[in-house]
Amino acid sequence: LGGIEVDSPYEFDTHKAAAGYHFEKGINHLDGMEALMFSRERYSLPNGDNDRIENQSRVLQGIINKVTSPAIIANYLDFMDVLADSVETNLTSDDIDKLIKMQLKDMASWTIESFAVSGTGATEYSPANGFDSYVMWPDDESVAEALDKIYTVMNEH
Repeated sequence: LGGIEVDSPYEFDTHKAAAGYHFEKGINHLDGMEALMFSRERYSLPNGDNDRIENQSRVLQGIINKVTSPAIIANYLDFMDVLADSVETNLTSDDIDKLIKMQLKDMASWTIESFAVSGTGATEYSPANGFDSYVMWPDDESVAEALDKIYTVMNEH
């Protein structure tokens, strides 16, 4: 892709296994490895995992913005050849071709809505991990709101 643009609400440095990356508050041009590190970091962000989820959405938005740009989408066959071994989808080649032609025709922007359930955090024994881990007991109202959002999207399409 030649990198993506991501707007970070925070300046931060990565820690732990991903140490050594620095991101400015505002627009950052990220290559593939930088985008991965931006998406993985949680320890240096004020809201930990919740900020990481938001950063993952920011990276996805950056990717979508880039692949729907005229420079990339006009050469979509080359792009699809590069992605062939990295992406799994249930869309047929014909479906993908129709989507790309629609995008080329109207060049409409995409809107991504992100929503995370809220809850109460605790450190408890996790049978899946075999040791104490951070867990979140979800708030039932936020789960119901998430379900409503999912059903709304499913019924619109």
